[in-house]
Amino acid sequence: PKALKTPQRRLPAASSPWSLSSQVNAFGGSGVPHVVNRLLQPIPIVSFGPNFTIFPGEEVQLRIFEKRYQWLIRQAVHQHGCFGIASARGMGTAVVVNRYILNNSDFYIVVEGSSRLLFNPESAAPLPACFGLAAVEDALVVQDQAQLTPAETLSISRTAGQILSLLAAGARVAYTGNVSNEPASNAGLVFLGGLMQQQRALQSGIASDSDSDRSDSDSDEEDEGADGSLQEGQQEHDMLVQAYAQQLERHSLDAASASQFSLMLSAFMPIEVEKRRKFMLTFNSKARLSEQKKHLASFPNVAASAAGTLMGCPPTHPMRQLLGLQDLPPLNQD
Repeated sequence: PKALKTPQRRLPAASSPWSLSSQVNAFGGSGVPHVVNRLLQPIPIVSFGPNFTIFPGEEVQLRIFEKRYQWLIRQAVHQHGCFGIASARGMGTAVVVNRYILNNSDFYIVVEGSSRLLFNPESAAPLPACFGLAAVEDALVVQDQAQLTPAETLSISRTAGQILSLLAAGARVAYTGNVSNEPASNAGLVFLGGLMQQQRALQSGIASDSDSDRSDSDSDEEDEGADGSLQEGQQEHDMLVQAYAQQLERHSLDAASASQFSLMLSAFMPIEVEKRRKFMLTFNSKARLSEQKKHLASFPNVAASAAGTLMGCPPTHPMRQLLGLQDLPPLNQD
């Protein structure tokens, strides 16, 4: 990620030794992070509370009203740069602003997670003339643990394949209503309701056409044509869902791709805040994938929700490209 150009000021060095392992242990993480890059410029770090977590590839809508954050957003937009959102003390996610509406009072933006960051919280220092914003130096771009045994590599790829099969099953049931009545959380019901919206809209459209037939009985041939169009549209929809499911079932991921997949999948799963944090703070992709597989297998509604969200993403979304779904048109869930 490209860090913002901030006002020049050398940040103070840490007062005590800092290491990756000590930092991960400090915020309760697990696994050994793999360092991909080191940011050469200070990066502003903001916090939106302990329950706010954004994963790589995840988009989040925000309303920004504080002056310091509005200044930060303007800089990010004008410089096409990124800033960090903290998930824990010493860890966060680099984000970029994808879409925005800037006015005099409130800013409405959509940010997308880019990469996970590790940084020394003791190196944070206020930036001058920036309304109290703080930045850190030498932030590290990190990924999941990379040093794996052959057995771990095989296990990660196999577990990822099993999750893809669960998502394929979720894609098939998402529009039929054959979903477990035991949600993982209230959020699960909300997400599932959104998934089923298209099917309900189709059914209500058929019912509406039927009412119109009764009131305008002298246009039988036109009504039959409309019903035929609805049936044809439903068939095309079912074929598209089947194409998604088949692609998920036959796709395979190596260990590195499975690690990226696991992180982005975390954003698609309607799960409680603590589990989101746990998935974010771990650098052990094997453990994360195993827990995700167990959760998706136990709660088919979560698998249906995640699959529906995936099918509704634009073709350019990194998750779709990772899974070879970029050539399939998105399913409209409105």
